[in-house]
Amino acid sequence: MNFKIILCLAIALTFIACTEDSPAITKPEQENSSNSENPMLSSSITEDTVMSSSSETNLPVSSSLVSSSSSLSCVESVDDVEADIYTTNIEKHKISCGPESEGMRVFDMDHSILMTCVEGTLVETHVEICDKSSSNSSSSVEAVEVNINYGVLEDPRDGQSYKTVNIGGVEWMAENMNFYESADGSIKVDSSFCYNDLPSNCSVYGRLYQSLVVNDVCPDGWHVPTNSDWSKLNSLLSYEYGSSVGEALRKDEWTRLASTNQSGFGALSAGYRAKTGGYYEITDAAFFWGIANGVKRVWEINAQKTLAVKNQTDAYSSYSVRCVKN
Repeated sequence: MNFKIILCLAIALTFIACTEDSPAITKPEQENSSNSENPMLSSSITEDTVMSSSSETNLPVSSSLVSSSSSLSCVESVDDVEADIYTTNIEKHKISCGPESEGMRVFDMDHSILMTCVEGTLVETHVEICDKSSSNSSSSVEAVEVNINYGVLEDPRDGQSYKTVNIGGVEWMAENMNFYESADGSIKVDSSFCYNDLPSNCSVYGRLYQSLVVNDVCPDGWHVPTNSDWSKLNSLLSYEYGSSVGEALRKDEWTRLASTNQSGFGALSAGYRAKTGGYYEITDAAFFWGIANGVKRVWEINAQKTLAVKNQTDAYSSYSVRCVKN
């Protein structure tokens, strides 16, 4: 009996000794991303600076901090990620993490990684987007569209047909324009492009048009949406769907973003063509021309903005066109 007691005491003492020798791991506390004392991260992220790296995201993690290998509870879309800065092409940025940016949260949209500045170290957490098949709002696009009464626009110039949808008493095209040349060759819209110069992309996403030809794209009886048209659409859908406006506008093909197309608008992530000739953001964003007091502007749907006008518009870049009935 005495031998058993001595053996148990020895095991217990050994366990305590091992526990005391083990290094402590501190899980960083989540900071309030809206802390007004944190500077805008744009002061810590600079373009055209490439980080030297040995890993995909190339972010240092202190041994005293946890870089989470598990995902956050899944979110329905990137819109639900709480971050101060959202960015793509992370390799083009230099990220500083110091006392002046403590608690700053940066979301790398390309790799679905949320980075938090904690005590001079960037801590990574992978963000999972919920499986659409298990989401409460994720009945299939086909199932949602059963109750949408689509009309048809037949373009007499080239014979192409497009679905249309009435939203708030306004008849919108529910597909992107793909007009290039009339059947008789009398009308031709140059300065328009297929994504990556592939005709098959025009068949799916429509054409991308430069500013100078936008007024020639819509058929008779239809016009390029005005700033008022876009604003009213956004207001109506915001009232009806709240923070899920993006999902209600989007249809299929979107990377990491939920899409239900409950509005019937059917926005596809067609991307855009830059003035330099490069193509960007297909499956990630949609851009549409609009006109505000005669000035052409671009409205966008992407991860951060459900539907918003771009601050700057480059006339030589090319974007999609939707038309509205007169």
